Amino acid sequence: MVNNVAVNTGIHIDDLSNGTGLAKQTDGEAVECDPFVLSGNPVADIIWVVDESGSMSDNRLDVAANAADFFARAVKSGLDFRMAVTGVCNPSGSYSSIVGKFCSKISTSSNDDGGTDRFLLPTEQAIFEACVKNPPGYEGGSEYGLTNAREAVKKHLPRATNSVSKVRSGATLVVIMATDESPQELKTLSGFYSYYKTCQLPADMQNQVNAYIQQDMDIYTGKLTPESKAIVHMVGGVCNNTCNAQIGHGYNELVKATGGITADVCQANLGATLQIIIDTIIGQSSPAKLEYVPISASLAVAVDKTQLDRSRVKGFDYASSSNTLIFVGVPFPKGSQVVASYRRFKDQGPIIE
Repeated sequence: MVNNVAVNTGIHIDDLSNGTGLAKQTDGEAVECDPFVLSGNPVADIIWVVDESGSMSDNRLDVAANAADFFARAVKSGLDFRMAVTGVCNPSGSYSSIVGKFCSKISTSSNDDGGTDRFLLPTEQAIFEACVKNPPGYEGGSEYGLTNAREAVKKHLPRATNSVSKVRSGATLVVIMATDESPQELKTLSGFYSYYKTCQLPADMQNQVNAYIQQDMDIYTGKLTPESKAIVHMVGGVCNNTCNAQIGHGYNELVKATGGITADVCQANLGATLQIIIDTIIGQSSPAKLEYVPISASLAVAVDKTQLDRSRVKGFDYASSSNTLIFVGVPFPKGSQVVASYRRFKDQGPIIE
């Protein structure tokens, strides 16, 4: 019932669990009214970095099998999105020339280079599914996820307004790591092989990992250039997983630093996780960010003076992770006026970016 958008069970559970209804005993309430002029639909360019090892074959098939729901949810929520898929090839191996390259070709050949290096449109779901099943090149037993993700971002900058191969100006950039192994790059660090299935690294080992991924931190947090700022999600090895997956050290730190989501690669069906990820992307891309954190159950929203229902079929919803409004199945022209009214607790100040 939670994932059934035709009923509001999921909305009620989110309102109860997102913490917006909690306050100190002495706190009071205030009423807010936030006006917006919408500049357009939320925009996101999403890069998948997919491990194509044999142990990941069922997970790749799972992502592909859930692609229809993933795409449909994004489209219905008005997300202006593009997808890209790259692999985890060895930067020093025979496929070094295609490290970070995007796939745009349906092929079952393990040696295929992926075709033209470009983003995929919402109408190219079949190509996306094929590329997830068979990313460019062949990883050969070594999963260089950090390097391929880094190069996937750098090779597709600077941003451009009209380019099939460049990250779009104004788009929220998202990187999704899908792997059941620790980054091959970290396995070159002295002693790391003793800990890649250990949840908590010793302090000296963690310091080595932090030093290695600093270049990645600089990219995704926008320190390298504001154009490279991205949100990193991981579908990978979490602590105490059930499928003997290696822990996503290195990836985990990037997820935490950029406000992403970590999901267990061992789960039987990734459908629910992919829904959470796309909802998070939609929320983080939304131009309708509230000034304060509302008591989410109290939200009322109108677009161009027409009040909307709280709905995941047709209306509006609230993304607590980004404190934004999401519009589902509600087309609106650029320049539409939105008013959101809500109650909040007084002790909470305005959101400071």
